[in-house]
Amino acid sequence: MAAGAVAPGDVTSPWIVTFSLFVDRRSVDRLLAAVHMAVARGAKQITIAMTCKGGSGGHAMRASREIAELPSDVELTTHNVGGALSSAALLFLAGRRRLVSPGAGWMLHPRVLYGRMANVTAEQLLAWRDSGDRDQVETEAYLSERTGRPRVEVRGWCDGLLRPPALAVQEGIAHAIAPLQIPAGATLFPIVEPTAGNLWAGG
Repeated sequence: MAAGAVAPGDVTSPWIVTFSLFVDRRSVDRLLAAVHMAVARGAKQITIAMTCKGGSGGHAMRASREIAELPSDVELTTHNVGGALSSAALLFLAGRRRLVSPGAGWMLHPRVLYGRMANVTAEQLLAWRDSGDRDQVETEAYLSERTGRPRVEVRGWCDGLLRPPALAVQEGIAHAIAPLQIPAGATLFPIVEPTAGNLWAGG
């Protein structure tokens, strides 16, 4: 099967979308396009199987919120198969059902600002600080919303510590520990890095 191609399968069969890219605008747009394609083709069960080291918190939050708002008759599962780290931890929370494979960790750190510090004015530094503070508040509110845990509890999750599967389940981040299952007849949609010969590459 060509990279990024949709594997044969009934269009209403379960879909498994794999995602392991750096989280940025382009990769998130491709992930959202794949999920919306599955819904448009009648899929009622969609699993996002992910292993991701992170990237843009803003784009992760955008994708997570949009995926979480899929039609209520779509069973959307996120499955952490190798690690949901940094901003990818927010993407994982999109699932109405959240599974973690044995050995796959979950980690979220406080929102940070990247950029060159040369010739930065005091006003810019204050603006960046305030932006980071707002992002952190938004992150904590989303963690509470998706897990049902109080803000005072979820604030402690943004500590940069890797949470093993059992702890992720205990804290409500994941619902269960389970290996990834690929049902017979499932439609597979890998989102991979585009190459010169494969510019579409899964979305």
